[in-house]
Amino acid sequence: MESTIITSESQLEVIINRVLENNLERLLERQKQKNWKRAKELVEIFGESIATVNRNIGQMKKDAYFKQFIDKQSGKFQVINLEGYKEYRKSKKESYKKSL
Repeated sequence: MESTIITSESQLEVIINRVLENNLERLLERQKQKNWKRAKELVEIFGESIATVNRNIGQMKKDAYFKQFIDKQSGKFQVINLEGYKEYRKSKKESYKKSL
């Protein structure tokens, strides 16, 4: 870290704003990580089998709206937005009820 002598209030204000912006970015990134889960984590949260979760993710990928809730970070690593997965399950349940 670079040492600087602060000679005015405006310099101090600039430094404080940079620190606050940096901390806000880190906080937002941590919050994003909390809301994004891997398939194994969804299995634990919802009590579904890994096959069911993977099938749901596959169906979400095919849907234009739900595709936005999947973040494929590499060939095998993908994370799913928890709220988006909940919404998908809800819509799937509703469409099943309508079909009865």
